[in-house]
Amino acid sequence: DARVWVRRNLCFEGRQDWEDYLRDGKKTPYLPDEPDVYYASQWQGGDDWLGVPLPYHEARSWAREATAGGRMPLADASHMTSAGVLTYWRREGLTPDRMPQRPHVTYRNDGFVESGGYDDFLGRELVASRAPSVSSRPRDPDGWGDGKQPPKGDTPSA
Repeated sequence: DARVWVRRNLCFEGRQDWEDYLRDGKKTPYLPDEPDVYYASQWQGGDDWLGVPLPYHEARSWAREATAGGRMPLADASHMTSAGVLTYWRREGLTPDRMPQRPHVTYRNDGFVESGGYDDFLGRELVASRAPSVSSRPRDPDGWGDGKQPPKGDTPSA
């Protein structure tokens, strides 16, 4: 897929970079000069073609909506860090294509850290206000989710 190749190999930040690339004559002949025309039926815009990350406010809004109400898998998984939840969603193909892999780096100058980092980005404080904290939940000694102690001397059989 040409779009994947463009994103992985060119790392352009916008249309001007693409136009400079065309003007400089370095473009591989396997890419169209006018991808919007060539891929008209699939075209979702220049930022999508180039893989320009979503603007901070759009990415944060998407992540918070996905977290709200636990609609996404592991949205309120208190056993995972917020960064871990986002990584899981990305690995499962649940995030938008243009969601950056490392939002803390991509949005470092957009207030990511100052606003509260991953927890704020995902709206985890909203989830935390509905669910008991990890420390207030009963400990589950055997990991089966029933809170029971494993029987003494019980060993798993092969």
